[in-house]
Amino acid sequence: LGGMRTNELVAYAKNGFIDTDEKPDFITVLMGTNDWGNNRTLAEFEADVSELMDILQSKYPESKIVFLTPLYRDHFGERTFIPSGMVNKNGNHLYEYSDIIKKQAAAHNVAVIELDENTYINADNIREYTADGLHPNTAGNKLIADRLYQPLMEVIQK
Repeated sequence: LGGMRTNELVAYAKNGFIDTDEKPDFITVLMGTNDWGNNRTLAEFEADVSELMDILQSKYPESKIVFLTPLYRDHFGERTFIPSGMVNKNGNHLYEYSDIIKKQAAAHNVAVIELDENTYINADNIREYTADGLHPNTAGNKLIADRLYQPLMEVIQK
């Protein structure tokens, strides 16, 4: 469900969009960057993250749930490259949204994998691995998949 804010994911989940008879072994959730880019307040985001975690745990009690922190980005709006340290209109940095994901994951006993700049996309390689400073291109998706495999397997095998 790309391009959504967390409140939209919650609405979809509440309306049965994620309902399935399947019992997934694991569920991954990568979100937060659209909340930051659309100026959702930290309080709104935190409430949405908590609610989404509750919904997923309730619907899929046997599944391993893994939240991913947002990737580094140099994109804000239509092909406008920016320093990743920029704040949104609410004065918040992207890392604050990552911190909320980690905080709520700890409170809900949900696994988190940090897509940190040292291992994944960063200022030095962003033009190589993204189409626009935000969305991974084919090489970026391969980089993420290759580097995410081992941490994901460690979470799943716990």
